[in-house]
Amino acid sequence: MDTLHHRGFTLIEALIVVVVISIIALITSVTYIGLSRDAENDARVVEAEKIAAMLDKYKIIYKDYPGFAAGTNECIGTNFPEGRCGHYLSASPSESYPETNNTLTSKLKLVGDVPDQHLPANSYVGPYAKAWGDSNGFTLYTYFEGESAADCPSATPIVDWNDPDSTTLRCSQSYTYVNSGGH
Repeated sequence: MDTLHHRGFTLIEALIVVVVISIIALITSVTYIGLSRDAENDARVVEAEKIAAMLDKYKIIYKDYPGFAAGTNECIGTNFPEGRCGHYLSASPSESYPETNNTLTSKLKLVGDVPDQHLPANSYVGPYAKAWGDSNGFTLYTYFEGESAADCPSATPIVDWNDPDSTTLRCSQSYTYVNSGGH
């Protein structure tokens, strides 16, 4: 009676092993990407909270929040990619704002070290402040990576802009500053 001895795996067994390993690799990479995005968004929240604390310190010392030109947008900090915030790869002044000649950053330097490392969310980077038309206040914004309001960090529930061509959100930091008159 001849007994066949099998050595190695059959083609089907090898394919099943490859498929299982591929599924495990896919799950691991998707989890890593999500965790990485969450960690970067958390770093952006910390950056915005530091700026908020600096603004409050400025108000305590100077009796008002710093003011800057009505209707303008200003980067907050230094060393932005390409020297710009907003859609920093765009040359359009309505989408990209230079970090130079920045009144708000100059005033914040009076009370502490402004952020100098910024994490881009695709081709967008913040934080920046948008002055109201009457120059009596401004709102602080930061860009996040995500696809819907649910992706905004919990401290930033308001999404007022979403880039339709990518996964970039601009969530309001819920930091709105109203000046009492002096700047």
